[in-house]
Amino acid sequence: MTPAPKPTTKLLTWPTLTVVPFLARPDTHLFVKPQATQAVARKLGKELLYHARPSWETYQRMLTWSRDLLDYLKPRGAQDMIDVQAFISTVGKPPS
Repeated sequence: MTPAPKPTTKLLTWPTLTVVPFLARPDTHLFVKPQATQAVARKLGKELLYHARPSWETYQRMLTWSRDLLDYLKPRGAQDMIDVQAFISTVGKPPS
């Protein structure tokens, strides 16, 4: 019997684990793109204690930070984590 090939898709990643909750409840959940999220957190002086392997503890820190970020952005028109994610994606984009 031939062993099954190893999957080429990594399932235990931040984007994979956070996209569905984010789409289902953008008022509550953050879609985590690790590089952009870490870059913006660093720029804003926040240490997320990020680990590449997803964990509830790290996600809770990210949620707390993203709620604070949402509170900051609300007077500027932000309504939910979709707006927070747009901010993170824009500010965390590498310079071209």
